[in-house]
Amino acid sequence: MKRVLLAVLILVFLLTIGLQAYAEGCEPIAKKEFLASFDTLLSQYGYSKIDKNSKGNLTRSEMATVVGKILIDEKIIDFKESTLPFKDISTLKEEEKMYIGVLYKNNILKGRNKNIFDPKGQLTREESKIVLERLKGVLENMKRESIPFKVKNVDQVYSGATEGIILDENDKYYEVNIVECFPTPGYSMGVDDVVVQNDKDVIIYLNIVPPKEGSILPQVLTYKTMTIELDKSYLKEGPYTFSTKYNSFARGMRRELY
Repeated sequence: MKRVLLAVLILVFLLTIGLQAYAEGCEPIAKKEFLASFDTLLSQYGYSKIDKNSKGNLTRSEMATVVGKILIDEKIIDFKESTLPFKDISTLKEEEKMYIGVLYKNNILKGRNKNIFDPKGQLTREESKIVLERLKGVLENMKRESIPFKVKNVDQVYSGATEGIILDENDKYYEVNIVECFPTPGYSMGVDDVVVQNDKDVIIYLNIVPPKEGSILPQVLTYKTMTIELDKSYLKEGPYTFSTKYNSFARGMRRELY
């Protein structure tokens, strides 16, 4: 009798723990908590930092937008148009559907069932754990490394220039000319890192520093051109695409942040 009672007590105890763990897994995860975990994961693999200052919980659609945008902007995965099986996303914006497609096609997040995605449903802790584990697998498959660079010079003019990247090359070097427009001549521009990703993308991480607060400067558009030299011996034959990312200082213009 005592053995039977003990077995029953053990069974009740295990069921209680199991139900508690299940309930905790089904709890919604706070935006701030998920974004902090996502940011930590990205930083481990040298990718951009994200804004973690968010309140409230996170819907499945919001999570797909945050994660999908980073994956595309950082060129971690390529976006391809695809047809989704979900019948409950027709009222979403096209951008939201695109990011859901990115995660779905790359097996990062599935629907609640075959035809239901539940975009407004709150992301649970268990789903968050699965998403982050699958994202880690995607990031581990990326080939990414820093290469040496030399900043040759930074020039500035007040007209006659256009923002963008101008590429020159010879047998030994790529010469990358980066043109940026600023509202005053008080901004400085440098390079934090140059990264080659998947033997096809060269990403130049710029460091933009604003003038000191209270500085008296002429309010005139200023175009700064920075020339960077990259030794081809650190690169394969290519072809390569060249792009820039920017530090966390926002200049009130269009900018990708890292």
